[in-house]
Amino acid sequence: MNTDKIDLQIRRRRTLALLDAKDRQDQLYEAHPALREMEDEKRLIASDRAIPKAERAARVAEKDEQIRAYMAQNGLTYPAPRFFCPHCQDTGFLVENGRSVRCSCFTDLLLKQNFEDSAADPTQTFDTFDDTVFDDTDRAFMHKLKAYCRDYCAAFPRPHRANLIFTGDTGCGKTFLLNCLFNELTKNGFGVVYLTAGRLFEILRSYAFQQDNKLSLLLDAQVLLIDDFGTEPVFNNITLEYMFMLINERTRRGRAICLSTNLTPDEIKARYTERISSRLFDLRQSAVFRLPGRYLRLKP
Repeated sequence: MNTDKIDLQIRRRRTLALLDAKDRQDQLYEAHPALREMEDEKRLIASDRAIPKAERAARVAEKDEQIRAYMAQNGLTYPAPRFFCPHCQDTGFLVENGRSVRCSCFTDLLLKQNFEDSAADPTQTFDTFDDTVFDDTDRAFMHKLKAYCRDYCAAFPRPHRANLIFTGDTGCGKTFLLNCLFNELTKNGFGVVYLTAGRLFEILRSYAFQQDNKLSLLLDAQVLLIDDFGTEPVFNNITLEYMFMLINERTRRGRAICLSTNLTPDEIKARYTERISSRLFDLRQSAVFRLPGRYLRLKP
C-alpha cells in the first residue's frame, strides 16, 4: 500500500500546527509591542559580532531576564504548537530503544486509508466536472457550487462553515460532488472517510451489538462524507441514538461532515428527530445546498 499520501498528511499537520503557533505569537506581539521590541533587541545583540563574546552573552542574559519579568508581570506565555499528535509532534516517527519507529498516529491513518480506500470514485474530480450535462438554467448555479466546494477544500481545515449538505432528487450530481470533495481533500493530505448511508448503518449496528468498533474511525476522521443519507434502515435504539452520538460528538470536536441526501430538511427532521436535524442544519456550522436539475444519468 502506498504510504506517501499518509506521510504528506502528517507533514501537513505539522506545518499547520507551526503556522498556527506563529500566528498566535504574532498576535501576542501585536498586543504587547514592548515584548516584540525586547526580542528584537536581543536578536540584534546576539548577532553583533563586534561585541566581545563574554559581553554579548551577558547582555543577552540580561535581556532574557527583562523578557521573563515582563511576561510574568503580564501573565504571558509563548504559544506552543498544538500538534495533532503530541507523541511524535506530527513527524510520524518516534525513537524507541535507539530506533526510529512509526508513531501510532501513522498506523491510525493507514487503517483509515485501508478502511474506505476504494469507496469514492477516483475519476470524479473538479477537473472532470462536465457542465454540458446541466440545462442552461442550472449551469450557472452548478458553476458557483463547484467554486464554493473548491474554495472549501482550499481553506480546509478552516473553511467558513465546517459542514456541507447537498439535497436534491436522485441523479442530480450530489454524489459526484462528494467524490470531488473526497479526492481533493485526500490529495491535500487530510484524513477523509467516505461511506454510504447503508455502510454507516452497518457500522453503527455492529458497534451497538459490540460486534465491531470502527466507530472511532468515523469520530477521528477530519472529514466524514456520507452518501445517500436517509436510505439506511431506521431503528430507534441504533440508527437514531448512535447517529445522534456520532453527529453530536463530531460537532463538539469541530470535525467536518459532508453528506448527500434525497430528503428535504423537513423530511430529515421527521425521520431523525429534532436533535439530529438541528445539528445538521445549524447554519453557523453547515452550508446547505438544494441541487436543481433532472435525472442527469438519463440525459443523452
